[in-house]
Amino acid sequence: MYKLDDKIDLNANKDYYNNLIEEYSDNTEKINFLTERVERFERLEEENLTTTSRYYFVIVSANEKALEHILEELEMHCSNMTPRLNVKRIINKLEIYQFLVNLYLSSANIEQLMWSDLVELTVPFSLNECVSYVKKDSEEMQVVTIKKVPPFIDELFFEELFNVPNVRCCIHIKDTIPTEELVRRLDSNYEFLISKRSTTRKLSDATEMDTEKENFKALMKQIKTGDEKIKEVDFIIIINGTKKERDEKLKEFKNWHDKHLIKKKRNN
Repeated sequence: MYKLDDKIDLNANKDYYNNLIEEYSDNTEKINFLTERVERFERLEEENLTTTSRYYFVIVSANEKALEHILEELEMHCSNMTPRLNVKRIINKLEIYQFLVNLYLSSANIEQLMWSDLVELTVPFSLNECVSYVKKDSEEMQVVTIKKVPPFIDELFFEELFNVPNVRCCIHIKDTIPTEELVRRLDSNYEFLISKRSTTRKLSDATEMDTEKENFKALMKQIKTGDEKIKEVDFIIIINGTKKERDEKLKEFKNWHDKHLIKKKRNN
């Protein structure tokens, strides 16, 4: 799943109100009202609040029949969610090209999409790996990933990450972890939890660990009976902008990390 940001172009809105200002140049009250609207758009642009986020599922399969099966299953799961998640298949070639251009950080416009080769539009002229960032042509960006996620997390664990503007996120769902490997990992985490539980003195921590212990037992039972499958997941974040802007975003992510994971560290 990809979360990509698009810039909202407010020029058409501003032009519309500026034309009205000229049309009603002899009406002070209307001019004041229309000028306030134009200034509001300009403030949104100055404060970088002109970004809209779009979310995409990208399904990869060996053949068309298997792909259709996965798509139907995905649509069924989204439809059964509460609240319901409405999904739309993208089959329009232009929309697909626009998604790919956005994904690969290209600045191509619609005219180029219509008449140019897609590979030429998305492949950068140069790509250099520096110490702490990647430079694509003249643009600098930083790639961040989450090395380890706690075994049990809140339902909205990633919500704050996905809502950070001007940041691209990708959740890459890979193959199902084999049962033997998964049981081994859970056993290791469970033993560590038991060890930590025996040494804690804080009642609130002990209560939380007891709850997590029961969750471990229930999950282990479901895995061994084949009722639960767990897949490996990569979570990748791309931050672009100036060094100052990237550092500010990184600070936000570190605060988010501390808020969620420090609590989990007490349970490990």
